[in-house]
Amino acid sequence: MKTPPNTSPNTARAARRPAAAGDPTRYPLPATRYPAFLIIAIDGGAASGKSTTARALSERFHLLHVDTGSFYRAITAELLRQNLTPDDHPAIRATLTHLALGARVEGRTAHMEIDARPVDPGAIRTAEVNATVAQFAAIPEVRAALLDYQRAFAPLARAHANAFRGLVMEGRDIGSKIFPDADLRIFLHADPVERARRRSNEGLQDQVARRDALDNQRLLESAQGATIIDSTHLNLDQVVEKISALVAEKLQNPEGKSQRTQDSGLRTPDSAHGAATPNRKSKIENRKSKIP
Repeated sequence: MKTPPNTSPNTARAARRPAAAGDPTRYPLPATRYPAFLIIAIDGGAASGKSTTARALSERFHLLHVDTGSFYRAITAELLRQNLTPDDHPAIRATLTHLALGARVEGRTAHMEIDARPVDPGAIRTAEVNATVAQFAAIPEVRAALLDYQRAFAPLARAHANAFRGLVMEGRDIGSKIFPDADLRIFLHADPVERARRRSNEGLQDQVARRDALDNQRLLESAQGATIIDSTHLNLDQVVEKISALVAEKLQNPEGKSQRTQDSGLRTPDSAHGAATPNRKSKIENRKSKIP
């Protein structure tokens, strides 16, 4: 799968905007380059609160936010656009080899581009995508195609340390497959009934229980060794505060990760934090503009 670098021309302007969220007296930020680069992995099932939590942490701690669920939705929408079904494995493999994946950063959030086209947010939230995304995402070739693409966001954020203090990435296998040596691994859980209610309140008809069944193995692996937070009876602010306290602790003791990783038996990928080896598949750069 080709992944030519792509960012929008207004990326640099967006990256300069200060984050409005957070209490600077509780979580002070240095004026210039940040001394420690953090990678935070947030995993959990559908409607467990991953995206809203990750966005809040991104603003509070100046992190690049990467929603990998939107990537799988974007790939699903593209495959559906080409009239493919989850059973068309040979055709899916052939299509994946020709897709050119790029990325752009708006504010503190990374967005996928396919064949130099921005992904329409509405197109990845349709009923058809909701009904098939878990099936497409379960195909090994699809997950393999996105592995290096996702890992490449770490060196992208690290290369622009004046704009980003680190990376917060959310999904279903971030802490187990993408960044097993993340500085902080969080697993968000909530009762299936509560999660279905949340989806309904968002105006979405997501098959939470069915998606849990399809994602079961990945979720079990992601929960191992992670800090598990049950958000069933917690609001967003309470969840964010719990995780913020853990992040603040990491910022005060950035070397603590090494001991935790050793104690938990986690294994580090070939390069630090799983940074992708530069190649045509995983390389994400900025050709059009630079983030200061």
